[in-house]
Amino acid sequence: MFVPRFGIVKNVALRNIVITTRIGKTFHSSTMSEYPYISEPQTPELPSYHSKIQGIANKFREAGWTACDAADALVKHGDESGGYLPGLIQQSFNSKTPVTVGPAYTVEYAPLDDPRPAVKAGYIDDAPKGAVIVITTSPSVQLTAAPFTRISNALYGGLMSTRANYLKCAGTVVFGKIRDKKEHVDLDYPVHSYGLGTTAPGSAVKVVAVGEPVEIQVAGQAGKDDKAETRRIAAGDLVIADENGVVVIPEADAQKVSLYIPARVKADTLVASDIKEGVRAQEAQKERRRLMYTPLNDEDE
Repeated sequence: MFVPRFGIVKNVALRNIVITTRIGKTFHSSTMSEYPYISEPQTPELPSYHSKIQGIANKFREAGWTACDAADALVKHGDESGGYLPGLIQQSFNSKTPVTVGPAYTVEYAPLDDPRPAVKAGYIDDAPKGAVIVITTSPSVQLTAAPFTRISNALYGGLMSTRANYLKCAGTVVFGKIRDKKEHVDLDYPVHSYGLGTTAPGSAVKVVAVGEPVEIQVAGQAGKDDKAETRRIAAGDLVIADENGVVVIPEADAQKVSLYIPARVKADTLVASDIKEGVRAQEAQKERRRLMYTPLNDEDE
């Protein structure tokens, strides 16, 4: 675009470019069509990786819904665990978006003596935009109580977060140890893990699967048969992680569960307001939630 020596660009509108002289006189005005090298504004597109789940993830971010909100909705829809995966600790977070949410991109590590061949390609270089990287170990080395894993090596480090951050992944959840904590923090990149370590994974484990369903062994709920429970995470399941913990919603249920959350959040906000005004907590909860939105059936998506 030609700009006269005595003029400066004072205002650039979406569809009109105005060049104004130093003394405030308009020199020239023209539409964008006359300047083909200036692109028209585009509506942002959702990342292609499980785009429907990406759309739901955007709703979570825009509304500020938390892992607790997701868990409450899952309980209401019949999942007694609320989708919660115990033992995971928030090691770092994005200061602008404190809730990490996105479709799962799964990675499984196994001991070196596992008969399955190692995956040759580096999983981190193919991590999809907007995804939450979910890193697990094979069930044979999982524990249902702290430290939750028999692998003392760190499965994930600062260089991996550097790459994931560049690729605009939403965050990483590691069912194992990580290292280089300060690097994750400095990157403002969200990471959850069972704990911290120092040693790289190569001397103990190998990647045996990427993008395949993974299984997590957790302790059975008290009052039941006390047997370990198996939680399954598939690529595309909705992962919600924040300071409270990590919740996973199966991809097939994410739409109906997310539709329930706004009414629940509104009811809890009203309950809090009632309590601050002196209403008894039990009375406020009963009344506000009685009027709350009824959960959807499977066919009501």
